[in-house]
Amino acid sequence: ALLTRMADKNVKSVTKALLGGQEVPDVQIAGVIRDMMQGHVGDAQTAAFLSSLCTRPMTSGLVEACADVMLSMANPCQVKSQDLPVVDIVGTGGDGKDAFNVSTAAGFVIAACGFPVAKHGNRSSSGSVGSADFLESLGAQVMLSPSTVESAVSSLGYGFLFAPMFHPAMKHVAAARKAVGVRTVFNLLGPLTNPSQPSSQLLGVGVESVLPIYEEIMTRRSAADSRFRILIVHSEDGMDEISVSAPTKAVYVSQGQSKRMTITPEMLGVSTHPIDDVCGGTADERAAAFNSVLDGSSTGSISVEGGELKIAAIRDFIIANAAGALFAGGAADSLLECAKLAANAIDSGKAKTLVSDYVRFTVESTSSQGPPSLAVKPSLPIAHEQPVGTKKWTTQGEVEVTRMEYKTNLQDCISFLTDKLDTHRGCLNICDYTYPGRYHKWALGFSDPPIMISTKGRSFTIEALNSRGKVLIPAFHLAMVAMEKHNHLNNITLSESIVSGNISQPATKFSEDQRSRQPSAFSVVRAVLSFFSSPDDSWFGVYGAFGYDLTFQFEQVNLRLPREDEQRDMVLFLPDELLVSDHELGLLRVYSYEFSFKGESTVGKVREGTEFPPHELAQGAVEPSSDHQPGEYADVVRLAKEKFHAGDLFEAVCSQTFTQPCTCSPSELSRRLRARNPAPYGFLINLGDCEHLVGASPEIFVRVNAQGGIETCPISGTIQRGKDAVGDASNIRELLNSEKEMSELTMCTDVDRNDKSRICVPGSVQVVGRRQIEMYSRLIHTVDHVKGKLDAGYDALDAFLVHTWAVTVTGAPKVWAMQFVEDHEKTARKWYAGAVGGLRFNGSLDTGLTLRTVHMRRGLAQVRAGATLLYDSDPEMEEKETRLKASAMLGALGSAASAPVADEPPQSPSVARNAGGSTKPKRIFVV
Repeated sequence: ALLTRMADKNVKSVTKALLGGQEVPDVQIAGVIRDMMQGHVGDAQTAAFLSSLCTRPMTSGLVEACADVMLSMANPCQVKSQDLPVVDIVGTGGDGKDAFNVSTAAGFVIAACGFPVAKHGNRSSSGSVGSADFLESLGAQVMLSPSTVESAVSSLGYGFLFAPMFHPAMKHVAAARKAVGVRTVFNLLGPLTNPSQPSSQLLGVGVESVLPIYEEIMTRRSAADSRFRILIVHSEDGMDEISVSAPTKAVYVSQGQSKRMTITPEMLGVSTHPIDDVCGGTADERAAAFNSVLDGSSTGSISVEGGELKIAAIRDFIIANAAGALFAGGAADSLLECAKLAANAIDSGKAKTLVSDYVRFTVESTSSQGPPSLAVKPSLPIAHEQPVGTKKWTTQGEVEVTRMEYKTNLQDCISFLTDKLDTHRGCLNICDYTYPGRYHKWALGFSDPPIMISTKGRSFTIEALNSRGKVLIPAFHLAMVAMEKHNHLNNITLSESIVSGNISQPATKFSEDQRSRQPSAFSVVRAVLSFFSSPDDSWFGVYGAFGYDLTFQFEQVNLRLPREDEQRDMVLFLPDELLVSDHELGLLRVYSYEFSFKGESTVGKVREGTEFPPHELAQGAVEPSSDHQPGEYADVVRLAKEKFHAGDLFEAVCSQTFTQPCTCSPSELSRRLRARNPAPYGFLINLGDCEHLVGASPEIFVRVNAQGGIETCPISGTIQRGKDAVGDASNIRELLNSEKEMSELTMCTDVDRNDKSRICVPGSVQVVGRRQIEMYSRLIHTVDHVKGKLDAGYDALDAFLVHTWAVTVTGAPKVWAMQFVEDHEKTARKWYAGAVGGLRFNGSLDTGLTLRTVHMRRGLAQVRAGATLLYDSDPEMEEKETRLKASAMLGALGSAASAPVADEPPQSPSVARNAGGSTKPKRIFVV
């Protein structure tokens, strides 16, 4: 955290200086780059810095300093050659030509000539197909560990260094680079940061103005090391390769000297071709063209969108660039002789044999080692780059899962996620409350999940949120189709990134014990749980929020209150990395997941997600408004008492909503709540589209373990905290002696036991804790603890639905109470009184009720609070109770001075006083 604060201060200072036109030393800018790549700088600050850096002219000193930082953080690859120099052929990209992947193809030809090649590359940059995409279309695997690449070069003469495998620190700047949307210094570093550090290179630049930068850098390097021989090229038709369509400007650098020249197709003994003959096409189409060249063809073409790839042009394009790299490596004294060597490697079949051998080698290597441990490191902070364990399994729907686990620091992860969830989708669920046999400390969180499942009414959408999610969309489609066959879903549609459809209306009536099996939004969830089902992981599952209106898919209630068009009923995320901390189990890990399905894999695809703008914050003091005028809630209590006396209701839980502008960020609010109000189920959820749920719920909803054990903890009975321990004791005595408060809890627990009895083994439902005291920041509650054992044929989702929603937030009888709530509350509940948490693929479930929650959406914060009403309720006291319950949340929304944060405990007055005796707070860091 200290490093992050120091880095934040440094990057702000440098950004300000750059924007002000000040001269900033290269070493200082490189220092900011290091902080960014170590994950100490947030996405917004990174984007701001990179944008400001664009105002400074690029110099060779700056580019080389940044490249040195990037190399120092790369995973090493010791490619060795005794006789001939190791060669790389690489371009900066950015020429916008979408040309054939000539550097990758020419690399095989160079290797077939006997020169070892360590090709450094990535997925698409300026073109539509990157070198990794091209190799995969040839059949090769690209996710190779350093030792595998070293072995490939040693035994075959060719190895591919996939950039994400060797530069894991780049994940910390990926999202910001994408958000900035313009080329930055990072676009110039690729040719300089090959971890194998080849001594010979054909280096293409897409923009002529940067050619002198590389000339200066390479001249210095070749002066320091006589082995360095580099040919830097930029064609007159704008390509970062040697062109077969126009002359190419070139600079040959060796032994500290540079020589400028012009290369024409005639000098290489190849024909001149229109540039369109070597541009366009998908990865598969380009692979087909290359295979034709390897087969010896020099005629014909491959049809692509908007034109053709001419085989003769592709062949000459490959020969020309292979010749340039061979010339740099010293294969011959002239470019023409080097071109002849390249042509012979193709015509003799050596290049074709090498490609075949390399593909076979990579497939065999990866099939034996599985996805390498270095693949796509977690975005979460980890203690070491290497995983401490790997586990593989296949789900019921035949999705192959590989889980890698990493050691981590809990506070680093929580701090990282808390900040990131301000602007990125994801969840952080934390239990900061302990109670023997009931609650222990745990934490679970993630950001930028690949998949989001959402429902609204009787429609659903499953959306891939990034390229990793697109790999899984076909799996989700099959899961939905399977549920469609049971007449639960209809009108299912599939696109590259979305599966959507409708939820069928029930065709028949369902008994109470089968109500959870009728068509509903949970049919979508059940299909997902079934498809991904596996006992191999206790944490992998879907996590998110369940809205109150979901109950109306099971209960017939006349809806009177208007619903917002944008309101969703359910939002669940499938994460591909998880922070998991369990104090009771002694577990603290970051789990990173890779998926394969139907030949497609997430391996090598970057973890990323949409960055949403932060909430606009109000300045100064603000007063919350309520949807009830003073006294109106008490009037609702009086109406409820009439229903109690008539026998229509036994109990009702009505609420009111307090609204104010957001005065702090979700991350700041979450920290305040954790410090002021530790709770059994704390949460910070970014639902996307500038919508957050931040809560400190005192009540779990339903917990189910993998063995079918089910438990709930109904809360009812509330009193204010005393001024001190004696006051607390006095209030506890009053609470325990209140017949009204005892009746509330008894009724809630009776209904809860009845709910469980429908799906549990007869005789297994027991009240294991009765009227136990739980104390929170401003309130004291009485709580019962109820357990049971699921009967055969029922699962965790049945347990969840049989309690939807808890009597503690609705009333009894449930349906009549929900109708009363609908008729007499002022606004729809949205997320309030629903649930948050996770349903796991091993059959377990852990959820909390959405209480003591701040709903933040586009600059507005809402807090909703209710009270349990009975026949002997005091209307004014019940209204006061709702305001008291809301006060903790509203207080946390107040100024930072009145609310300590979780990361910094409040200081004692003696520590805070300064030398002058003032009580102004002082921040102190003790080492």
